[in-house]
Amino acid sequence: VTGAPWVRGIDPAFETNVSTIATSIVSGELMLEGDSIVLGSELAHNLRVQVGDRLAIFSPRHLQEMRERQGQTNELLITPGDFTVRGIFDVGYFEYNANVVLTSLRTAQSLYFTNNARGKVHGLLVMLHNPYEAGPARRELREVLGPEFGIKMWTEENSVILTALAVEKGVMFYILLFIVIVAAFGIMNSQITFVVQKMREIGMLKALGATRAQLMALFLGQSCIVGIIGVAAGLGLGLLMLEIRNPFLRFMNRTTGLELFPASIYNFTDLPAFTSPWDVARICMAAFIICVLAGLAPAWNAGRLRPVDALRHE
Repeated sequence: VTGAPWVRGIDPAFETNVSTIATSIVSGELMLEGDSIVLGSELAHNLRVQVGDRLAIFSPRHLQEMRERQGQTNELLITPGDFTVRGIFDVGYFEYNANVVLTSLRTAQSLYFTNNARGKVHGLLVMLHNPYEAGPARRELREVLGPEFGIKMWTEENSVILTALAVEKGVMFYILLFIVIVAAFGIMNSQITFVVQKMREIGMLKALGATRAQLMALFLGQSCIVGIIGVAAGLGLGLLMLEIRNPFLRFMNRTTGLELFPASIYNFTDLPAFTSPWDVARICMAAFIICVLAGLAPAWNAGRLRPVDALRHE
C-alpha cells in the first residue's frame, strides 16, 4: 500500500443518505460498534486481511505526541489501537476501495481529536439528486456557512480523470468521424461501379423519357437504403455491446490473461457507460447524411449521362 489509508468516521444510520457503502458490502456486514472497522476490497487485498482479522491503527494525535517527544528525556511510546475487521466493501471506485477505512464516528473522533474536542468533525458530505446541481448548491451553502468554510465539489476532487475523459471523448469523436468518412468512400466506389455496369439501362431510361432528377433520385435512393440499413445495424450492435460490455470485458480478461481495463489507471472496477439520446441521434444522423452525400457524385454522373453516349459503349 502506498501511503496511509484514510480513516473515516461515519454514522451507519445516516450514511445511506450520502453514499452507497451500506449496499456495497461484499463480505461481512456494516457493523461499527466498539473497535470495529470496515475496509475497501482493494485495501483488504493489499493488506491480506479478511473479515475477523485484527488491524493496528495509530492515531494521528498519538503520532504527533511521539514525534514531539522524540529524543527527549520524557520520550513517549504509545501503542496503536487494536481494531477488528467486520466487513469489506466494493463501491466500484478503485481509489476509494484502496484508501478508505470506515469506523464509527465516535471512534474516529477519539483517533483524531483530544477528549475535550469530541463532537467535532473535519467535514460533512452532501449528496444531491442531480450531480450537475453541485455548483448552485455550493453557492447556497457558502451564503449560509460563510467564507470560513471550504466547500469542494465532486468535479474538483476528480478533475484529473474528468479532464482526461473529456479529451478522450473529443478525440474519439473525430476518430469515429474519419472512420465513417472512409466507409463512405467505399459506398461511393460501389455506386460508381454500379453506374458503369448499368450504363445501358440508364441510356434506355433516358431514351424512354426519364429525367435527370428521376435518375438522380433513383441512385440517391440506393444510398439512402444503404445508410438506413448501416445506421440501424450499427445502432443495434452498439446498444448490444453496451449491454454486455462488462461480461465481455471479463471474458476477454480471462481469455487473454491481461487486464484490459485496469482499475488502478481508470479507477473503476467495471466499465461505466452513459447513453445520451441526443448524442446517439446526432451520430446516427451524421452517419446517414455522410452515406447520402457519398452517393451524390455517382447519382449526378448517372443523371447527366446522355442516351447516345450510354448506348454507344454497348
